[in-house]
Amino acid sequence: MTPRRECNRRVERTSALPEYRTGTIGWRLYERSRHRSSVLSGKPGNTLDWDLCAITSGTLMAAPQLQGIHHLKFAVSDLAVSLDFYQRAFDANRIPRADHRRESDGTLYAYILDVPGLGAHLELRLNPVRAAANAHFDPVTVAVADGSTLAEWDAHLNVQKIAHSPIITAIQA
Repeated sequence: MTPRRECNRRVERTSALPEYRTGTIGWRLYERSRHRSSVLSGKPGNTLDWDLCAITSGTLMAAPQLQGIHHLKFAVSDLAVSLDFYQRAFDANRIPRADHRRESDGTLYAYILDVPGLGAHLELRLNPVRAAANAHFDPVTVAVADGSTLAEWDAHLNVQKIAHSPIITAIQA
């Protein structure tokens, strides 16, 4: 039986896309512009519009709608030191009522922060092993309005004595 096309959500990709399988549901990406049901493989660097579809029993179904990012979670080796950093660097505010504690003994293991302009809460999760494994890895890139705002950030971080790279000129993706 040929799968029927019932997808209408677009996902823009710029590299080759593998086929994913989870249990009996296969995830395939179909090129929107050709309106056909054959699986295509894009070449790295090419931009194609794709539909993300779930394939079950030969029927394609659109993926459920997301509502955005609820929160980000970073592993840290020391909650107090990390909280101080995010407060100084980003004017983050801890939300004490959202602290995470173990039910067994009440041990504090995570802070939830409100970071102005981030658009989602930030969880600092105490996990020294994962924090060490992620050292020197930058999982998030933030956006600023323009070069003058970037210069303001550079000055802010300097005043706070927070080590950072110099301003880097890059191509906007």
